[in-house]
Amino acid sequence: MTRKYKFLISILLIGFSAMVDVKANKWEDEFSEKKFAQLTFISPIGTNGVKSSITTNKISVNLLVGVSGGVNGFEFAGLHNTTRGDVRGFQVAGFGNVANGITRGAQFGGLYNIDLNLTTGVQMAGIANIIHGPSTGAHFSGISNFVTSESWAFQAGGIANVTPGGNHGLQVAGITNVNGKEGEGSQIAGIANVNYGKSSKLQAAGLVNISMSSMEGTQIAGILNYAKKLNGFQLGLVNVADTLEKGVPLGLISVVKNGYYAFEIEANDAFWINATYKMGVPKLYNIFTVGFKSQDGDEMWGVGLGLGSFVPAGKIWGFNFDLIATHVNENEWWTDELNLLNRLKINAWVDLGAFQIYGGPTLNIHVSDLKDREGNPGGNLIEPRLSFLNETHGQTRTLVYPGINFGIRF
Repeated sequence: MTRKYKFLISILLIGFSAMVDVKANKWEDEFSEKKFAQLTFISPIGTNGVKSSITTNKISVNLLVGVSGGVNGFEFAGLHNTTRGDVRGFQVAGFGNVANGITRGAQFGGLYNIDLNLTTGVQMAGIANIIHGPSTGAHFSGISNFVTSESWAFQAGGIANVTPGGNHGLQVAGITNVNGKEGEGSQIAGIANVNYGKSSKLQAAGLVNISMSSMEGTQIAGILNYAKKLNGFQLGLVNVADTLEKGVPLGLISVVKNGYYAFEIEANDAFWINATYKMGVPKLYNIFTVGFKSQDGDEMWGVGLGLGSFVPAGKIWGFNFDLIATHVNENEWWTDELNLLNRLKINAWVDLGAFQIYGGPTLNIHVSDLKDREGNPGGNLIEPRLSFLNETHGQTRTLVYPGINFGIRF
């Protein structure tokens, strides 16, 4: 580089440092210096010199690392920006940004953004965003977002979002979301959500949702939902609640400490003897049933799952409405062909103290590809004498007929 160009660059740098102060409203008296623009190599080697930490700039360019009193426009750093005051505008850094004051703008860090006060803007980081204060903005990170105080923000983390102070917004994470205190927000995670405080909206996870306090919204999980106190809805393979105030769990297994549990011995038109276990809550419980029948040299047994509802009508009597699907096996341990008996049961019950007796009509729908003794579709479970519908399409027979059941419940 010639001496002429070196001289011109020196003049430009001196010009930057000598720019007239901007007469904008002061954010804090401590950062009273105002400049339109500054250029820094590594702070304080730059146009603001040793005053860089008390100077607010509209345009700030740090070739490697810079420290400023505030940003009221745009700031760029090849590696890192540190702002002692407020940020109003945009910060971009190859590694990251740290703001000690209030952030009302956007921060883009290749690795991290750290705010130590109120954040109302947008953060995007390759690894993590850390907010040591309340947030009403939006945070996007490749790995995690961490908000120590209350968050009304949108958080999207590639791995995790953690809010010890309480989540009132929306957390979306590839693996897990953790909320430490009461919040009115929602959590969506690929694997698990954990909420230590009261929650009133949504937890949705690929595997597990855990609410260690009151859940007053909806939990949806691929495997397990747990709520210490449920006042809403659970949908999962397994649902667990220590206390149910109102609402229902829906899944294969629902365990509620103050829920509904019953064991029944029953006879019906399909199977001579049935053992049934019911668990869940009175409004909606799970049904697990096994039945057996031996007739005309044929041995048949069925295993079924269903849902039901327990409806008291008086002090010692009421109704049950059950919907059960039973796979029927004929003359072998397991029948591979379609042989499904679907039943709608409407039973009246009377409580006799130590046990209840019940009985009522059944609507049966039998769908089967299994051959009977003559080689016709339908199997040997029932004879189609009182059917409402008896049709065969290809190898499948559909039979709709009435039935009856009665039993004893403990």
